[in-house]
Amino acid sequence: MQSEAFILKKLNEQKKSDSIALIAGTEKLSYTEMIRRARHIGLSLVHMGIKKGDHIMLSMSRKADTVCTILGIFYAGAVFVPIDERWPEKRKVFVKSDTECVLEIDDDCCRRLLESDAGDAVLPEVTDEDTAAVVFTSGSTGGPKGAVLRHEIFGYCLDFSEGDGSLMKVTSLLCISTFAFVMTVWEVILVVSYGITLVVATDEEIEDPALLAQCMNRNQVDFFPVTPSVALRLIEAPLVKEPFCRLKVLILAGEPVSGQAAEKLDSVISGSLWMIYGSTEVMEVASCCWKKGEEISLMYPNPGVVLHLLNEKGEEVGPGEEGEICVAGPSADSGCYHRQPELTQKKYPVHPKFGRLFMTGDFGRRTMDGKIVPIGRKDGMVKLNGQRIEIGEVEEAMEAFPGISEAAVTIRKVKERDVLCGYFTSKKEVDIDRLKEILCQTLPVYMCPWILIRIERIPLGSNGKRVYRELPEPVLPGTEYVPPENEMEEMICNLFSLILDVPKVGVWDSFIALGGDSISGMKLAALLSKQGIEMELGTLFLYPCVRELAGKLSMKKAEDGASKEDKIWVSAELLEAVRESFGEDVEAVYPVTRHVESRFFRQGSFYPMAVLGEIDASFSEEELKERIMELSKAHVALRSKIVFLEGGRPVQIVLKQPKTEFFHVDLRKLSEDGSLSKAQKKYLSSLIRIDLSKQSELGEKVLFRLGLIRISDHSSVLYSGFSHYLLDGIGIMSVLMDLLGKEPVQPDDRIWQKRMGRIYGKAEEAVSYWKGFMDQVPEARPFPAAKSTPDLQTVSEERKRFFMSGGRKLHTALKSCAAERGTTVSILMIYAIGRALLKLQGTKEVVFYTMGTGRNAEDMLLPGMFTTSFPVRMKQGDAPEDLQRQLVASEKYAWIYSVPDAPLLVSEDLLLLNVQNVPASAGFRNISVTELMESSETLADSFFGVMDTALEIQAYPDDRFGFLGWCDPKRFDAAALESLLREALKELKSYAKEKE
Repeated sequence: MQSEAFILKKLNEQKKSDSIALIAGTEKLSYTEMIRRARHIGLSLVHMGIKKGDHIMLSMSRKADTVCTILGIFYAGAVFVPIDERWPEKRKVFVKSDTECVLEIDDDCCRRLLESDAGDAVLPEVTDEDTAAVVFTSGSTGGPKGAVLRHEIFGYCLDFSEGDGSLMKVTSLLCISTFAFVMTVWEVILVVSYGITLVVATDEEIEDPALLAQCMNRNQVDFFPVTPSVALRLIEAPLVKEPFCRLKVLILAGEPVSGQAAEKLDSVISGSLWMIYGSTEVMEVASCCWKKGEEISLMYPNPGVVLHLLNEKGEEVGPGEEGEICVAGPSADSGCYHRQPELTQKKYPVHPKFGRLFMTGDFGRRTMDGKIVPIGRKDGMVKLNGQRIEIGEVEEAMEAFPGISEAAVTIRKVKERDVLCGYFTSKKEVDIDRLKEILCQTLPVYMCPWILIRIERIPLGSNGKRVYRELPEPVLPGTEYVPPENEMEEMICNLFSLILDVPKVGVWDSFIALGGDSISGMKLAALLSKQGIEMELGTLFLYPCVRELAGKLSMKKAEDGASKEDKIWVSAELLEAVRESFGEDVEAVYPVTRHVESRFFRQGSFYPMAVLGEIDASFSEEELKERIMELSKAHVALRSKIVFLEGGRPVQIVLKQPKTEFFHVDLRKLSEDGSLSKAQKKYLSSLIRIDLSKQSELGEKVLFRLGLIRISDHSSVLYSGFSHYLLDGIGIMSVLMDLLGKEPVQPDDRIWQKRMGRIYGKAEEAVSYWKGFMDQVPEARPFPAAKSTPDLQTVSEERKRFFMSGGRKLHTALKSCAAERGTTVSILMIYAIGRALLKLQGTKEVVFYTMGTGRNAEDMLLPGMFTTSFPVRMKQGDAPEDLQRQLVASEKYAWIYSVPDAPLLVSEDLLLLNVQNVPASAGFRNISVTELMESSETLADSFFGVMDTALEIQAYPDDRFGFLGWCDPKRFDAAALESLLREALKELKSYAKEKE
């Protein structure tokens, strides 16, 4: 016996419910009222002569009665054929003719159906085997194709019993998809099946993010199915972020989802992020409840559905292999295309082993545990010059670049050649040269878009999916002819002309604009090689103009011809020379940074530092001793020291064996109540004072000194003494986190590779960020002088300090502001300092120097635990995002308590800004110098005595939020420092207020 249609059975279960079923604008319908209207429309259709199986076209506006009409068509046993009013007229005529629709229901027709008397009409018996809808989609066939959906398919696409259970707790679903998209049909069936509320957003609400946010807030939306492209756009609107945060479930469907997009959306919502996989032909067949760090896989196939991954021979692929995703089961058994038997036979073949299948056209990869990871459309894999390119991978690489919101990649004709073009959207101008550099380091050159174009929006169809054919044609600017000025330029002009068949090439002509591609680029490389010049294809990609390329190749030629003496810093000869002077224990030698070099010459000592922290007494002497030896072996910073070569130049040498000192002292008898006693504080302050006074002696004999001082049965003090040349405050906290942790110790390069893998997708060697940058840095402006010098309190005779606290309210406002802008509180503090300098100096540009930039997960969206030093250039009109781009670029070449390899910009007249947000190690309470002082400030004087910084400002974007500054009044005006700090604080308050 044939069973009653699934959706009608579910409606019957809800017919007496007073729960809200539908909301559209200001109209609300209970389940009872919605079903009453739907049945009336169905009866009216039967009364006017509609027969079971007749096709009815629906072209209504977005309103509650549209949903009632869909259900009314089902009650009448007719076939629902949705269209979108935004479709071209030609397409609508085709659909109506192809399905031989007997009726088109628009808003007026619906009103008449509801007002008409249905007489004695009787609804027909509708079963699961009957056709429910014909939904048209575009395809590679060139014209629309209609997927035939039976009622039975609805029962196979709604099982959410697996996962985290979040899908069973939702109450209100937001619908913004067009009614011509199969997702809307799925949403209507879903809400009826689970008895929840369907909120149909109006056209006005969909077009205006502010109105959409009000709709979500007003109707307490907690469930939102949407395409990834639309979701990513919506969260760019600040007003929409708040209701997004309250979502219990965000479902992404209709398009492939990148891991980066998933992570970005997951960081906004408070609930679960789901992906559903399917197509118009089979609806939803599998789902995935995504968790951070996991691959997006089809982990939950629906009951009765079997997913196969087949190669070109129709064989199931094994773990690690790729194939086409094919669907078997009830969804595929009854599927077909309306009036297209040949296409049906092609897309629904009968497999000799697995039976009838639906060939999705999607590719996937089989994991080792048997799951399927979607990797893109079959028709999204293009071939260019014989190379297979997955455009989704290229788009994801572009979207990883700071500032880019969305990217789309396609092939376009340029000078009769196929060229890969990349389109992107961004709120501000993007550094194209930097983008090309990152892409070249992330992707094979043949996968890099040779033309990059910024556009306002990626075109989307009515179903929310990208429409690649509507991306604009690339327009490349022409250039006036400028003749070559040297032999290299003349040679490259001639080669461009020969390879690209262009009669006349000037020095500002671009290889790409002239019609060059990767194939012609390889020809150029081959011809250059015959001239003794080696050029990688990536170089041409980065420097396509004749003059740029000629300069790069000339520089490389000069570097290749340099003498060994010019490359002494990384030569084997240097290592041997150092070993002759300092013994065979030397493992490696590196140049010191200019920053260290200048301080070393001025200071002439070890530049010692000391850090104390209270830890739990459970850490034993043996455990810490063993752990610090492991750390010393793994981290080169703990095996390094600064020495002089012949000629007086300092270098950093790394020893094979660690020279780490460990000591243990028991002072429990000096405290009666278990807290730090006066006698214990005196011991600790003396310990610091002695180590800080050792200067060069400590540098020669001990590289890292660790002590365990027992102060009670419950706690101990961990003491570490070290050189600030080798570690800074952030570096030592990183070491202590490793020391007190339980994870296996990793060497510096492994930590670096892991960090880079998370940021950029692959490990990269550190190279000098400042090559080329320093040549552009103008002369540093002197620090602004105060108009008057008031009498100020001092910490010592030599230091002037000021702490300007912004307060918790401002801190909270700035955190919110930073989150909205996709930046960080630390960036805003750097920005405030720059704005203050520009204002006080009255200049159009300012250059200052930042170092020691640490981060934690709470405030910082950029990766953390770095020691970073870099110059900042700030101009009038710059935004925080401009500074962030500089920081992101510099972080790529930062180093983690390890050996530096890039020179630093140093000037006594250049502000040193130290933005600190150091995450404390678990179980470690930092003991400050002031905590050990009684009535005098001599210990603080000793501590600052080893600091030779003429001027420094520390910005704390954490619980200590505010600015701390000190200077040497003999070289800098202390009143000017106070003025600067107060002005920076005003800038922060003003910025936060503007963004409220």
